Amino acid sequence: MATKDQVRKAEALAADQKGKESRNYDATEHKMSLEELKAKFETAIDLQNPKESKGLSEQEAKNRLLRDGPNAMTPPKQTPEIVKFLMQFTNMFMILLMVASALSFLAYGLDKTEAVNLY
Repeated sequence: MATKDQVRKAEALAADQKGKESRNYDATEHKMSLEELKAKFETAIDLQNPKESKGLSEQEAKNRLLRDGPNAMTPPKQTPEIVKFLMQFTNMFMILLMVASALSFLAYGLDKTEAVNLY
């Protein structure tokens, strides 16, 4: 099991490498044969009976964790709730309704005898 310090180093390394790599990834592994996958990922796949493959050794898994970083996706950037709320006021229909309500209150303020100005 990797220590916390090793994981932190691996995460820092992965973050550094992520900046260098393109965000677009062309996944073609699903089209490869077992032999090609074995060679590409340098793993121990039993070609005769793939279900019985042992996978990576613990030492190889630690080495890859240090080399490549953790197998984790970065979450998408979140839009703050206040920004989402304020974006609602950029809609033209919302602006029209706000101007109409302001004119209605202005009309009521100018002539308080007519309550119909509030409708």
